[in-house]
Amino acid sequence: MPTSDFNKQDQNVPVGAAELDTVYDEGTQKELLSKCNDDLRDLKERLTACSQLVGDFAHELNNILTIISGYAEVLAISTKPNDPNQESIKAIIEAGSRAAGLTQRLASFSKTLIVQSSPSCQVLIVDNNVNICQMFKLALESVGIEACIAESGEKAITIFRSSAGSIKAVLMDIVMPGLNGLETMAVLRTINPTLPAVFMTASGDTYRAAVLAKFGEKCHIKQFFDIHEIVSLLHQMIESKDDKQKT
Repeated sequence: MPTSDFNKQDQNVPVGAAELDTVYDEGTQKELLSKCNDDLRDLKERLTACSQLVGDFAHELNNILTIISGYAEVLAISTKPNDPNQESIKAIIEAGSRAAGLTQRLASFSKTLIVQSSPSCQVLIVDNNVNICQMFKLALESVGIEACIAESGEKAITIFRSSAGSIKAVLMDIVMPGLNGLETMAVLRTINPTLPAVFMTASGDTYRAAVLAKFGEKCHIKQFFDIHEIVSLLHQMIESKDDKQKT
């Protein structure tokens, strides 16, 4: 069961934040991380099976095409140049060549499928409203910041775990079904204790004290319509991370 990190009797906690003043205890966080790891392993197993299937299909198709194209080449050599069947033979050879190109693309795709399953982005956007996610993704990418989307707190944890450390900041709604923004961030902080974030809300002042009390100055809270300010703040977070890694 969740335990409260924010005392409801504490006058420093703003009225209206009561429904968000709980975060999962350490045991529950470990259970969530374990479930996310299990989901990630299951996804990788499925992708591995899919990759193997695509690779096997490409291999078998290539074998069949080799026979078809080979015999077509033999027919082209053994048939007189003015034979009316030469046009049909030529069409078979050209079609075989195009199909061979397709099998090569399939084989290449099967090799990169697992690698591409792990997202590579700088900012993780978390909101159950996909339109808001897409809007901020477009805004961030317009200034050269790679962004990926999670439509729930649970999915955000899974993506963050599989990101191989590429995610440098999080943009997250506070009020969401399932794990809310504060609960999700509490779990993400167990993976990366210094992870910065910008929380989005329709009423910034309502949750400001609660966010600062739990996550400190590296986490900010902004209203949804402060798009320019949010993008600028995330850009500063990423640059700060890059500077620290260089030093």
